[in-house]
Amino acid sequence: MDYKYLDPSRDRTNNYAQDQNFQQPATHSPAYTQNEGYDSYQADGSSYPGQYESQPQNLGQQAYQEGEYEQDAAETSLSDYNSHESCVRITTKRIPNTPGLQKESGVPIAVSINYYGDPYFDGEPIPTISFGSNPIVRCKDCRAYVNPFIRFTDGGTRWICNFCGAFNNVDNYFYSPLTNGVRNDIEDRKELQYGSVDFLASADYMNRPPMPPTFLFVFDVSKSAIDTGYLPIVTASILKAIESDTIPGGDRTVVGFLTYDDKVHYYNLKSTLKQPQMIVNTDDDPDFLPLPEDLVVNLSDSKDLVVELLNQLPVMFNDSVEYETNLDHVVKSIGILTKATGAKVFLFESSPMSTKFPHLQVTNKPGVKERPELLKSTSHLFKSYAVELSHYYVSIDQFVIINHNTFKNVATLQDISRYTHGRFYYYSQFNAYQHGIKLDQEFHTALTAKSAWEAVGRIRVSGGYKQVSTLGNFLVKARTADLLSLPVCDEHRFIHYELERSEGGDAQRKTTQENETHIFVQTALLYTSSEGERRIRVHNLTMPVTRTPTDPYEYSDQNAICPFILKKGIDNLENLNPNLLSSKSYVEMCYSNLMSTVQRLYHNNPPESMDYLVLYCMGTLKNEIFSPAQNLQANAYIDKVNYIRYQMRQMGSDELMNIIWPQLFHVSEETLSSESLPPLLNLSRACLETTGVFVLFNTFNCYIWIGNEVDSFFLDQLFKVQTLDDITNIEISEEEIFFGPDQEAKGWVQELYNIIQSLRISTLIYPEIKVLFEFDQNSEIILKEYMLEDATKGYDFSVIKKNLTSKSMPLSMPY
Repeated sequence: MDYKYLDPSRDRTNNYAQDQNFQQPATHSPAYTQNEGYDSYQADGSSYPGQYESQPQNLGQQAYQEGEYEQDAAETSLSDYNSHESCVRITTKRIPNTPGLQKESGVPIAVSINYYGDPYFDGEPIPTISFGSNPIVRCKDCRAYVNPFIRFTDGGTRWICNFCGAFNNVDNYFYSPLTNGVRNDIEDRKELQYGSVDFLASADYMNRPPMPPTFLFVFDVSKSAIDTGYLPIVTASILKAIESDTIPGGDRTVVGFLTYDDKVHYYNLKSTLKQPQMIVNTDDDPDFLPLPEDLVVNLSDSKDLVVELLNQLPVMFNDSVEYETNLDHVVKSIGILTKATGAKVFLFESSPMSTKFPHLQVTNKPGVKERPELLKSTSHLFKSYAVELSHYYVSIDQFVIINHNTFKNVATLQDISRYTHGRFYYYSQFNAYQHGIKLDQEFHTALTAKSAWEAVGRIRVSGGYKQVSTLGNFLVKARTADLLSLPVCDEHRFIHYELERSEGGDAQRKTTQENETHIFVQTALLYTSSEGERRIRVHNLTMPVTRTPTDPYEYSDQNAICPFILKKGIDNLENLNPNLLSSKSYVEMCYSNLMSTVQRLYHNNPPESMDYLVLYCMGTLKNEIFSPAQNLQANAYIDKVNYIRYQMRQMGSDELMNIIWPQLFHVSEETLSSESLPPLLNLSRACLETTGVFVLFNTFNCYIWIGNEVDSFFLDQLFKVQTLDDITNIEISEEEIFFGPDQEAKGWVQELYNIIQSLRISTLIYPEIKVLFEFDQNSEIILKEYMLEDATKGYDFSVIKKNLTSKSMPLSMPY
């Protein structure tokens, strides 16, 4: 099958992808509009940032005198100078100014960070700032980078850091005189105008020459792996990426290949050879490395050999009878092969558990009903491998593909990807015909993603605030407290930070009026671009602080709060106690604290928007990571749950909200005729008309539900039949629906496909299309899981609302 890849540059501009932020449920009004700006810079009755010296330069380098803004400044929104929320998103736009007020408000203070996020979707690249051979302008005390929120004084000869309040001398190469407090060169200083910029780094940011983009492909070629049919799909995808020149790096790109069963096979791809040479490590020596110079080669120089190898691999092992694999030696070989340059590694694993690698095996416990300990890694070996690989700037993207329904111990396998900031994909009961497009799309996206190499990231917060927890897939660099190792980073991975107001913070820092009225957040990602430039990508955010207890809630972003609570629940489950009951209770406690506080602050007359919190709490608690549909045993189901958790840890707020509260649409001819998504429906079975076709999207899957009395027009468009009785196989693939014999969707079904593609475009994974029929019992069981407003799993809206707002809330809801 010749798959059609998602093209972000195309789909971001189509009619249905103009604004793919999560939409609220169809019942109540939100506390604030998601794209809300500010009418002025005022908070708590005082202007930001206040006067400092005789001619201060304020936010965005706009001047004001005696607390009065110039007209152009008054019309400028503070958010214009913040990074886009796709890069930095905070849970509330009013920050409590004391620890007591933060506790009183009940709103968690957290930021979602997309370190390599590119906020400019209009075709313009992120601004690049170069100081030539001169150092990047940074605060001499706290090392914060120059940004739109610093202020200039003394005629432009000094600037005041918005993070620590330190006065910094302006070097000659950065100096400009001021006119009415504004730099004369302001139009040429993008670092003072944009919330997100790239700084070109000087040699002092390099421990070694920038690495070339290095890709290592590691294929399981055991008998069980070959039987899945995955290898032809993956090799064809690589060939198409080579032919279309979409692998990052251009002429600098370096590639290598390993295959393995019970032995490890290396491939000599030296450009002077006439054909690839396979070298087999017949010894059980993981340190064996033949011809180290010719095992990873420049793609341009050895392109013909690489293409020949990729054409040979799908048939080379067709007659394999070896079921065993030696994963331990494979991982060690990866480290030896890549430690000099770093790499992005694609590791494919398909075989059953091997007796040669007992670290994935678990002890049988007959008669034990629940095994919650299997929600955590059962061995530290893969994490120890990851620590070493991360030191070499190696990231592992792992693809676990099995065509059976057996236990693989995903919780342990994924550690090597988690701690190298890699991707992890899991395909159970894999069928190449039905699931091939999902594998192809997810691998293609991972292979061609614009990436930051040799990356490390850090967040800075202004004085008086501190980070108290970090959530995501990462490793903290050795001998540091907060520097994250992100060896290969792209714009689809998010880190969440929890912040809190420090006790006595004002007395421990240089106090300026900025620190008293606003919080500042700055992220910095030091990385190597695919073109070989060492850069620092910086995102900036500022928000007003408040003394009013109701402000944090009134200006809250529930679509940021709820994903954060979900991630905290996952963190609680994995790091504190692998116990579902305690983790669910923790989630309930977070919501209860917030909602009880809201009721008290609003004198038991809370705004309707609080009902959203009840719905989102229900959606979180009903999710199978907290309410599994089966007992937790060493089986494929627990692998699926652990895989879902892995993906959630690295997702952004919008993706997570579509999991917490899926989107339901009626896709009639009328609703698909407009240039926007159809109206959202409540997640209730009562909203599904038996004569209609509906789409349910939850990030992981895109379901198409077909009613029993649907018009023959839709059956013809979707299945080329006139009645439901004519459908003989309800396991219908995406290709059968949308492409058909002529490989082209038309008319109504094309509009439906456009909507689905626009929903898919912003996700890290490729949501599969699955068709549900009203007449099919299994379909109805699946559908019931997502009708969150109906009373299922013991959760009812009115009961939960009462429990969450009760001061004597039970330890956990009935279920």
